[in-house]
Parts: sequence; structure tokens; C-alpha cells
Amino acid sequence: MGELMPEKLKKQSYAIGLYMYEGETANNMGQTYKIGTHEPGSLEHILKQAGHSYTFVDLKYWKNKKGTSWMFQPRVSLDWGMMPESMIPREQFDGLLMIDKVHPPAYIRTKP
Repeated sequence: MGELMPEKLKKQSYAIGLYMYEGETANNMGQTYKIGTHEPGSLEHILKQAGHSYTFVDLKYWKNKKGTSWMFQPRVSLDWGMMPESMIPREQFDGLLMIDKVHPPAYIRTKP
């Protein structure tokens, strides 16, 4: 998302990638599914190492050095928790938010 924005908008925005590690979620049609399995070295696996229920990492101002090099290298992540996608996190996002365990939403039903 962030890499496709014009330079002027990049300077005025902060793009956040949202990821989940385990649990169950739902698509836009309300159909539930389990979150996929994460490979060692994947983006979610790296964020899981923080050991918190919620992890936020600011990528925007870090330089490529020991301890932050993972931000600048291709990583596999699960788009929508199920579709493997390879990308360089720092080129896509300014920050990352990972929720360790997710649950499907409770949809509000309206009468027709």
C-alpha cells in the first residue's frame, strides 16, 4: 500500500500493516476461517518473538543495521491471515501491528 502512494502523500501519511498470529477470523461475507500457519522467519513469526498479546513496531525511522535488517529484507506474511505474500516490510509500511490471537467479529444483524 505505502509503496504505491505518490511521494507527496507518503510524507503526509503513516501506513500501518495489520497482522494476526493465530485464532479465527471472518471474511467480508461473514464466513469464518482459521488463521494459517506461520513459517520461521515470516513477518508474523518475527513479531511473535516480542511475546506480547499486541505488538506495534514503528518502521519509519529505522536504518538498515543489525537488529533491524529484517525490516529491509523480503519476508513472507499471510495476507488476510491465509494467503502467503512476499514483500519488504519497510517498503510497504511505516508501522506494523500484530494481534496475537484473534476472534471473528460479532456481526449485527438487521431486519430486512
